[in-house]
Amino acid sequence: MAVHITDGNTYGFDDSAIVTAYPFSWGTWFKVITAPTSSATEVILQYADNSLGDTYYRIDIVDSSGLKMNIITRNVADGNNFTTSAATVSTAVWHSCIAVHRDATDHELYLDGTSIATQTVSTGFTAGIDSLGIGHESESGPTIPLEDGDICETAMWDVELTENEITSIANGVSANMIRPASLVGYWPLYNNNHLSDFSPNNTVLTKTGTPTSVDHAPVGRQVHMPHPPQRRVRSTDDALIFDKVIPV
Repeated sequence: MAVHITDGNTYGFDDSAIVTAYPFSWGTWFKVITAPTSSATEVILQYADNSLGDTYYRIDIVDSSGLKMNIITRNVADGNNFTTSAATVSTAVWHSCIAVHRDATDHELYLDGTSIATQTVSTGFTAGIDSLGIGHESESGPTIPLEDGDICETAMWDVELTENEITSIANGVSANMIRPASLVGYWPLYNNNHLSDFSPNNTVLTKTGTPTSVDHAPVGRQVHMPHPPQRRVRSTDDALIFDKVIPV
């Protein structure tokens, strides 16, 4: 199962700085049921400083000659810097999105394994960012929500993911099988009451309102088989491409 997000029915946490510097990567699976209209913006993910204001990283969707995506980096010193994708997002379809923040001038957004937007205006990392919004803005409470959509498999890493790893995620590999030693947050959201973090940090989500459970994205869970020896199929950079175990 996944969760259905609407205005006032979202997830997030405050006061947990799970990423504190560049590089980092983060993303989620999402499905837009009803697209925003009239140039409206709706938030998919936001990681912000809840006390400072105007300081955040954000992935959102926007009505801009079709449903498109923004990658946004913002702080008080460097201002609001964003890039809108040329690629469009289909409604009623599961999508994988991953943003990679390599350094202050290298920010890139991937949709379904393909790069769709880059943001190169310098945005320094501000100490104190500590609030995550899933399906809403986290800077000032659950605002600018995803009005009608589904979300699951939200994750954050304190490293730069490679394109092969991002492709693996888009192909349905679970986030907890990609760089597990660098996974600092993983919230599968298997149902509307599933708030657990499957990373070592164990940053439990807070639920706002009453999100409902829906069918999950096409993501495979980790496979356990009772008869060793066995091996897993991996690419040359150690990204798991096939979510299966092969007996030796």
